Amino acid sequence: MLSNKPVDTFCGANSTNYYVIDSRANLLKCYNDFGTADQNGIGRIGDDGAEIVTNPYNLLKWLGWDPFSIPQCKDCKVLPLCMGGCSHKIMNSGMNVDGGCIKLRFSMDQVIDLLAENLTRKRDSASSCRGCSAPAVSGV
Repeated sequence: MLSNKPVDTFCGANSTNYYVIDSRANLLKCYNDFGTADQNGIGRIGDDGAEIVTNPYNLLKWLGWDPFSIPQCKDCKVLPLCMGGCSHKIMNSGMNVDGGCIKLRFSMDQVIDLLAENLTRKRDSASSCRGCSAPAVSGV
C-alpha cells in the first residue's frame, strides 16, 4: 500500500533502512562508494544475516543529511523537488552544492515557459475545433 507521507529525501542513501551491499557483505550507503568499504563503509552483514554497524560516524553522516542547513539549498526554489540533490557529491566536495544540484535548478524558468507554451497551444487547438460539440437535438 502506498503511503501518503511526504518524501523527505531525494536519495535512498539518506534513508534509515537503505544500504548497498558489496560482494564481501559490506554495508555502504551509496553505490558510488563501492570498493571503498574500509573508508566509507557503515558495517557488514553478519553470519546470521543481521546488520552490524562498525562505523556509526559514516551512518550518522548520511542520516544527518539536512539540505535545510545548507544556505544555498534553503534559499533554492527547487528544493522541494531535489531535497538537496546528490548528497554523495556534495559531502565529498567539501559541501560544494553546485556539484550535487539537479540540472533543473539551472533551467527551471525555461522548463516552465515550455510547459506553459505547450498547454496554451493545446488549449487554443481545442477551442478552435469545429464540430467538436454534439449537434443540437430538436423536438425534445
